[in-house]
Amino acid sequence: MIELALKSTLIFAFAAATNAMLRRSSAAQRHSVWMLAFLAIPLVALLPYVAVSVVLVIPVTAINEGAATGAVRRSVDYIAPLWRAGTVLLLLRLALSYIWFHHRRNRVTVPLTFGAFQPEILLPRAATAWPVALRTSVMLHEEAHIRRRDALAQLFAQIICAFIWFQPLAWYAARRAAEERERACDDLVVESGVEPTLYAGHLLDIARDSKRVPAVAVAMARQSSLEVRLRAITDRSLSRAVLTSRWRLGLLVTLALVASGVSGLQGQQDDKVYAFGDKDIVAPKLTHKVEPVYAPEPKAHGIMGEVTLSFEIDREGKTRNIKVVEGLEPDLDKNAIAALSDWRFDPGTKDGKPVVCAGKIKFAFRLH
Repeated sequence: MIELALKSTLIFAFAAATNAMLRRSSAAQRHSVWMLAFLAIPLVALLPYVAVSVVLVIPVTAINEGAATGAVRRSVDYIAPLWRAGTVLLLLRLALSYIWFHHRRNRVTVPLTFGAFQPEILLPRAATAWPVALRTSVMLHEEAHIRRRDALAQLFAQIICAFIWFQPLAWYAARRAAEERERACDDLVVESGVEPTLYAGHLLDIARDSKRVPAVAVAMARQSSLEVRLRAITDRSLSRAVLTSRWRLGLLVTLALVASGVSGLQGQQDDKVYAFGDKDIVAPKLTHKVEPVYAPEPKAHGIMGEVTLSFEIDREGKTRNIKVVEGLEPDLDKNAIAALSDWRFDPGTKDGKPVVCAGKIKFAFRLH
């Protein structure tokens, strides 16, 4: 969780700085930068699990047991469940909001686009009495959302925010992306030939009649960002460029560079593996220990011996990369791995900072 918070901070800060430099560019281009940041989050989170790295591990067998007993758990062990609980609650809330709004789709008070994969335009009942020019502006705006796949982009951003709900920059980025999304559609309406001042008046009419807009839908007018949009619509000096093939290619290249760069910064720490006995390393201390289960079948057959495992202890004190060096019997090997997976440590440190340590351990299976 801490690592993801640091990575996401770098990514969203990069997106914010980039858009600050692109303030004279089009809203569509700035929106694409925010979405690039959201796309980078799952990439940097998953890259460490798929990347292949080669490290030199010097195996040792010594494990320092601290004064803590098996009942003691480090506070970090409770962070992951809290993180998962928050994510589940937000995803559940999002799903329930979609279901609730789906059943109230005929009661909308403002034009909007609803549906990530099969989007549809929903209009309020009062739309039947609208002037032709107003109805044209509304349809052009909502059709722009469908062409740009904005409903799907919004859903993706909401899911990422649910997974990193502890990151305030994610919620800020989602809000800014929504603002740029609406301005990008405004640009498409103006570029289609609608007079900017006339369209601005249409937005005011829509916003005046609208009430609370659901977050699961892409609405045409939200009063919170209306003033900025009106200024942008009537400012003829602003760029209204759409995304070109060259721009999209540049985004893909940037996404790859950002994801690999941020993962590389973290990867340099992850790939540095020390042996317990290395110089200047304070060895990990065992805080929670689980004994392996003696499987019934090998026990009944009198199979005895030792299972030797190699493993690493990450900077949070959890075991990982557990491998069988010398096996005894498949069930016993599996039980030894399962037991070691539940061990917890105060991580090894170098210069006061947690580091990844590696070593070997032997589990003895004996019949008494």
